[in-house]
Amino acid sequence: MGRPRTRTDDEILDATVALLGREGPAALTLAAVGRSVGLSPATLVQRFGGKRGLIRAMAERAAATAGAAVDPALPAGDDPPAALAAALGTRGLARALAAPAARVHHLAVLQLDLADPELHVLAAAHARGVRTGLAAVLARWRDAGSLRPDADPEALARAVWVALNGALVAATIDTAESPDALLEDAVRRLLLPHVP
Repeated sequence: MGRPRTRTDDEILDATVALLGREGPAALTLAAVGRSVGLSPATLVQRFGGKRGLIRAMAERAAATAGAAVDPALPAGDDPPAALAAALGTRGLARALAAPAARVHHLAVLQLDLADPELHVLAAAHARGVRTGLAAVLARWRDAGSLRPDADPEALARAVWVALNGALVAATIDTAESPDALLEDAVRRLLLPHVP
């Protein structure tokens, strides 16, 4: 019988995401991840099959949980654009990207994902999951009267997803900009024509 696990896979994957945000993909080694969770590199090899397996597990988890990353019960409140921007911004979905350095490091990770066919598929699945979650929230808001009856949740979700990614990249290029302020402005411009 094997020894009991002292760290869950989720704890290890959370530590991996945090390490990537702090130091970037060049610093991602099994030894570095192991140090951050108190496990040996050999234990990580047993669990994930190596560094590539760890990265794949991180991408698989992100893809599998993307739809739920946008709280399906998110209330529209008195200001649907502000509610959605807050849920998506650096206090919500993009909380791991609050620091400019973290955004730079995650852009480097995205570059690696897009260059690897298997990881690219998982990145695309993550994007679709976020858009699906957004569309579900927007459909619920439309059905509850917070958005006009003719609002198209899927089209708006795609536009909001583009705004989110654009705001994060723009604030990474010009660090004087706030990603949350850029996002709220973009979401407000997108949703206001659809708010009754």
